[in-house]
Amino acid sequence: MTRGEVIEVLRDGGPVCACAHASPDGDALGSLLGLGLSLAATGRDVVLYQSGDEPFPRELAFLQLDRIARRGVLAVTSASWVTGTA
Repeated sequence: MTRGEVIEVLRDGGPVCACAHASPDGDALGSLLGLGLSLAATGRDVVLYQSGDEPFPRELAFLQLDRIARRGVLAVTSASWVTGTA
């Protein structure tokens, strides 16, 4: 995608699901939260998701890590976001 295409997608107002790479470090989690909180502040429907069940590093406890869904299955449709436990 070009920069313009990314901006257009972000402006369309639809729901957003964002995730970080496996075994995320502080940079990845901070970026994930920053993106998610920024989009949510504009009124977007945002789901933050991180696969795996290993605990986040303790030194990152100051971040709003409870906003990141960790378990279950994330099913995405064009109309809604649905999370369930597996």
